[in-house]
Amino acid sequence: MKRLNKIKRKEYYRFLIKAFAIKNNYLSGLVLAILKIVLKLNIFLLGF
Repeated sequence: MKRLNKIKRKEYYRFLIKAFAIKNNYLSGLVLAILKIVLKLNIFLLGF
C-alpha cells in the first residue's frame, strides 16, 4: 500500500510539474533572468 502511494505521489508531482511548465512556459525565462541577476548581485556583494 505504501509503495502504491509513493508511485501515485511521484506521478502526481510529475503531472504538477508538466502542468506548471505548460501554464508558465513564459515565466521560466523570467525566473532564469531573475536568478542570473541574483547571482550577479551575490558575486558583486561577495567581491567587497
